[in-house]
Amino acid sequence: MKERDRAQLRLLLEAENDTGEDAFAEQLRAIYTDSAERGGLTSQYTISQTIIMMDSLAKNLITRCIDEAARIARDTEAFALVSETVEKFLSFLEDRITEVATLATTSSIEVLKDYSAVKSAEQQFAKKKMRLKRQLEIHRFDFIRSANDPRLASKKPPEKSNNVGGKPLAKHWDAMWAAVAAQLYNGDLTPKTQADIERAMFDWFGAEDIEVGETSVRNRARVLWQNIEQVD
Repeated sequence: MKERDRAQLRLLLEAENDTGEDAFAEQLRAIYTDSAERGGLTSQYTISQTIIMMDSLAKNLITRCIDEAARIARDTEAFALVSETVEKFLSFLEDRITEVATLATTSSIEVLKDYSAVKSAEQQFAKKKMRLKRQLEIHRFDFIRSANDPRLASKKPPEKSNNVGGKPLAKHWDAMWAAVAAQLYNGDLTPKTQADIERAMFDWFGAEDIEVGETSVRNRARVLWQNIEQVD
């Protein structure tokens, strides 16, 4: 990566981290306000809502950071900078969940002297953290693959395949859809746009070292996204 690109990416990632921290503070205030309107801070409600909020913020930050990095350089160094930023944000959230849980438990009469809720909150976030890191690691394959093949430096995958006949075999499509379905079921994939689905599909094919055409993926992703929109 060129020095200028490295400096630009660092600034962009720092901005994403700051945005995430600001969003956390704003949304935590909203949770506290909601709790107060419900009659005061209660440990279970406050902690559960905070963890849900943290998980959403972290997922969005990962997506934004990956997009920023891919726009500048799709190589291992760029991914390392993204990983550094994500780790920093997760550490920030980890510290906050302890603070929030401690405040919630000491503000709740029924658990005034019982800090098991704090430990439980930390364990819940630890599980979320592991899944978030796994979500990030899925993207590593795409950056490694692009770094090893200059033809993949752009976002557009080449319109050819390692399979005889120039297209992924039907069994590969079936395996890819199974993987995407599992991500949707487990909550690892929460698409906001059709592009999120396309990215998940390309990530799977990249991890399996299968080259696939952009049009083929886009057409299939469109069908899934249209069905998701109908459910919403």
